[in-house]
Amino acid sequence: MRAILTFHSIDNSGAIVSYPIKKFAELLEKLRKSNIPILSLDQILADPFKQGVVITFDDGMRSVYENALPILKEYAAPAHVFIATAAIENTENIEQAITIGDFDMLSWHEIEQLQASGIQVDAHTHRHPDMRTINKEQILEEFHLSHEILASKIGVTPNYFAYPFGYHNQLARDCAADFYKASMTTELKPLSKNYDEAAIPRLDSFYFQTSNAINNLDSSMMTMYLKLRNAMRNVKGSQCKATAK
Repeated sequence: MRAILTFHSIDNSGAIVSYPIKKFAELLEKLRKSNIPILSLDQILADPFKQGVVITFDDGMRSVYENALPILKEYAAPAHVFIATAAIENTENIEQAITIGDFDMLSWHEIEQLQASGIQVDAHTHRHPDMRTINKEQILEEFHLSHEILASKIGVTPNYFAYPFGYHNQLARDCAADFYKASMTTELKPLSKNYDEAAIPRLDSFYFQTSNAINNLDSSMMTMYLKLRNAMRNVKGSQCKATAK
């Protein structure tokens, strides 16, 4: 198996972007028993033949610190958290603050604790816009603000980027390619040997919430199921393919 997994919140609320705490532990245990390594983005992208999965979290919900981190520590698993900086608690300029759903967001202290525990902090823009709807100057402003705040708050210059909502177009990809080693989409596909570094697919954890799905994570049946779901999402227009303009 060679894939990047997307999570948002690890909690038991049943929200569309929430993944149950017990299932998260079950998933990591399944990976361990199946000898599927949990890797960093650096590790999996350095070798096109490298097998394993990468765990990523988008937005910066507090549950990543409260609920996911203890489980990640138990399995000595690396992970990445993509931070939308205007959504983080204690952002100094309140006029720039945004909300993402009804979730409690991380504080900068908690982000520091994640970083100290080996979780890599990466970029998710500042205000979390649909990048297809903003011009080049606005895109660059999002990148610069995100970088400046992450650098001033926790001393990080992000290497990787996740498009908000997964939405992107050619302009967004071109701009991202000048800033980041690679950028993540929400296109529902495993990571192939040949990929566009500015539009890397990820598997949404929504499709791995049942015990049956977890137990069949690396099966041909799951591969076919994900291909079908990916095709359906493309038909509905709920994701951007790398060829979108």
